[in-house]
Amino acid sequence: MKVVLKDRKASEVKAKEIMAFPLVTIEPEVSVDEVCKLAAKKRIKRLPVVENGALVGIVSIRDLLTWKPEYVREFYF
Repeated sequence: MKVVLKDRKASEVKAKEIMAFPLVTIEPEVSVDEVCKLAAKKRIKRLPVVENGALVGIVSIRDLLTWKPEYVREFYF
């Protein structure tokens, strides 16, 4: 969306121009409740899951709301 809204071609944009900074990550052991609270507070749509410095997954808002639909107000209102 950031690329489209700025009327630019994706092939001309570097990731560092559109990424969130500083990067917020979580560890696999973090509870779904804690992840929901963090994502809502920081307004993050996707959270990288990192273990021992390596990316092992990504949790999205859709994933979170599948497990905790009661958080919909936190994300969208």
